[in-house]
Amino acid sequence: MPFEFDFTDVSPAGFITLPPGRYPVETGERWMMRKNEKGNYIIEVDLKVTAGEYKGQTPRYFHVIVADNESTKSFLYRFLSNTGVVQEGDRGPNGELKFSFNFGEKETDDSGVERVAITSANVNGEQRRLTGLSGTAVVVKNDQTKSGVSIDRIDPPEGPNAGAGNQAPAANTHGQGQPKRNDIPF
Repeated sequence: MPFEFDFTDVSPAGFITLPPGRYPVETGERWMMRKNEKGNYIIEVDLKVTAGEYKGQTPRYFHVIVADNESTKSFLYRFLSNTGVVQEGDRGPNGELKFSFNFGEKETDDSGVERVAITSANVNGEQRRLTGLSGTAVVVKNDQTKSGVSIDRIDPPEGPNAGAGNQAPAANTHGQGQPKRNDIPF
């Protein structure tokens, strides 16, 4: 029997390329932030497909926060609410809803790109976990990527157990013992 592999669905960067469609996913432990050459912040989240033909595959979602663009706030809110980080009922008595990320230490990869781990989030002062949250990855054609596809957005979970893991806010245990910082170290 030959020792063969079919790398057709693997991108040049080594990631599984999911064909366009909708995939049930769960957020992984790797949440990172970096700043690109345009001054925009990019959140990188590792996902895990939880059902179907690609179950177990680990695509990565990139969420861009455009500097000096007010509409970026609504896209970030939808991403956070669709994954259950921000939940219905989180608003204070006067409608206030304050959000921040907690960061670990800054790292520099082999190509010189600086990233910082996002260890947890705060919603109106309450610490929230970021791992194990459910959603639906929407993969679309994208000629601007090397693979020709990208994860366009994360929608709310679908199906009979939709959002079951997203209901109760819980403190993140990832990174405990490290000082919490919510200032962006770039």
